[in-house]
Amino acid sequence: MKTTRIFRSFAKVALSASFLLALASASHAANLVYYVTLNVASLVSNPNAPFALDLQLVPGSNNVTNSVTLSNFIVTGGALTGTPDFSLGGASGSSASSIVLTNSNPTDNEYAELFSAGVTQIQFKVTETSNSETVGSGTPIPEQFNVAIYDNTQSNIPTLDPSGGNALLSSTIVAGQTMSSLQTYSSASPDAGVTVSLSSVPEPASAGLLLVGACAMIARRKRPASPAVA
Repeated sequence: MKTTRIFRSFAKVALSASFLLALASASHAANLVYYVTLNVASLVSNPNAPFALDLQLVPGSNNVTNSVTLSNFIVTGGALTGTPDFSLGGASGSSASSIVLTNSNPTDNEYAELFSAGVTQIQFKVTETSNSETVGSGTPIPEQFNVAIYDNTQSNIPTLDPSGGNALLSSTIVAGQTMSSLQTYSSASPDAGVTVSLSSVPEPASAGLLLVGACAMIARRKRPASPAVA
């Protein structure tokens, strides 16, 4: 009887965990979440310093609300200043906590923050909403999230971005977007050497497996001990 009760209890816990994870997955699926790592070691001692991390949300048709949140900043070899060197439109916060860009300004929404001369790597987490623009006629124009680095003249360092915007990362915001559609580019002369890498954020299901495993361990602990052999 005890074993049956333990099994039922475990089943209830596992079912509850699965339900909560399903809810988490549903909410997670609404956003595109990933990590960006910028290798900026080539800019150390570059005469065009100081450099700034430039984050931009360019509005499209502007008929829906979209936002991009930048968080979990990790800087190697130095630091970001913690205050914006430049901000415009729907931009708020700082790297000390999180930076939020919204498409509230129909022209541009931008945030830039200087980083110290010794910085070799900048990593941060990106969370993008995924609302597709809609229009009554014609072709809708989606929002564009861009990451760049600008120099002491507030000009983006040149990259291989074919659009001419000198972005290091470019993301077109549409429903159902995945990391495979993100575009990354390396920098070009005279500021060559900056590269970008992307990594995914673990899905909630991974945490769920750990939770179910923990429940199983608890159930095993509650099993009655075997009678001692005389």
